[in-house]
Amino acid sequence: MYPPQVTKEELNELLTVAIDWALAHGLIVRPSFENTLFVNNPAVTHAPFALYPTPFPRKEFEKARRLQQPWNTLIHKMSQDDHLIAETMETLANLDEFTNQLYQIYLTVKKEGIAQPASLGLHRNDYLLHVQSDADASTARIQQVEFNTISASFGSLSVRTSELHRFLLSTLKGYGGNQIGIDQLPENDAIQSFADGLAHAWKLYGNPSARIAMIIQPGERNVFDQRWIEYTLQER
Repeated sequence: MYPPQVTKEELNELLTVAIDWALAHGLIVRPSFENTLFVNNPAVTHAPFALYPTPFPRKEFEKARRLQQPWNTLIHKMSQDDHLIAETMETLANLDEFTNQLYQIYLTVKKEGIAQPASLGLHRNDYLLHVQSDADASTARIQQVEFNTISASFGSLSVRTSELHRFLLSTLKGYGGNQIGIDQLPENDAIQSFADGLAHAWKLYGNPSARIAMIIQPGERNVFDQRWIEYTLQER
C-alpha cells in the first residue's frame, strides 16, 4: 500500500523531521494571518508539501519533459505573430482589463519599434493525469491545463521539495514503506536554470549598468520562491 500506513507516533516523528528540514532549508512562505502581513515581518511557516513523493507514470513524465522545449519555441513564435495576437485580442481585450492593459503595452511597443531583439521567457507548463473512469490506471495520460508565462511560480520551492524527499528517503529507515528508490526521484535544477537564463539575458542586453528587478508585491506570501532565484543570481 502506498502511501504506507503508519502509527500516530510514527506520523508525528515524520512531521517533525520534515517540517524542521523545511524551515531550516527555505521551503517556507509568509503566514496567511492578516495581521502578520507587514513590512519586515520575521514570521514564516513551512510551505505546503506532500510527506511522500506522488507516484507518476515515468513514460508520461518523460513525455512532458520532451514536450517542454517545443512548447517554449511555440509560445515564443506565437508572441512574435502580430496577426495572431491582433485577431485573438479582438475578442479578449474587452473581457479582461488586465489582458487589455497588456495588449495596450504591446501596441505601444509595436508603434514605437522594438529596440531589443533578445527576449527571455520563464515558463511553467501545467498538466494533470487523465484516466477514463472505467479504465486501468496504466492508461493514464497527461493532459495540459495551462501554460504559464507570467505567474510561473513555485520553481524554487519545487526544488526544495525534491530535496526534502531525498533527505527523508536517505535519513529515515522505512520511509515510504521501502517502496521508493532514489532513482525514482527526478533531479530538479529549476533555481539554477532560472538564474542562468536571467544572467544570459542580462549579457545579451549588452548594458553593464543594467539591473534585473525582482518585484515583491505588498502582502505577497510566496516571497522566498522569488528570493531563491534572486540570491542564486547574485552569487554568480
